[in-house]
Amino acid sequence: MEVVPTPSDIRIDLDKVLAAIDETTLLVPISHVLFRSSCIVDARAIVERAHRVGAHVILDLFQAAVRFRWTCADWELILPWAEC
Repeated sequence: MEVVPTPSDIRIDLDKVLAAIDETTLLVPISHVLFRSSCIVDARAIVERAHRVGAHVILDLFQAAVRFRWTCADWELILPWAEC
């Protein structure tokens, strides 16, 4: 398991996260909106990178679900408990 360090508790370094996702990556758990800061993560870039290398993504949408309009198909997400 690799944990990508962040410069602070309120944002991530997207370039470091994307660089860490490679052919050996199985799963990328990420929050779309960070709880402590409300920082919006470029989840689309992470999902696209993960899919390119065959990795799965667990995308925490709890903080973002009401704020953003999108469908599962927009990001090729699978939500087994909901119809998108």
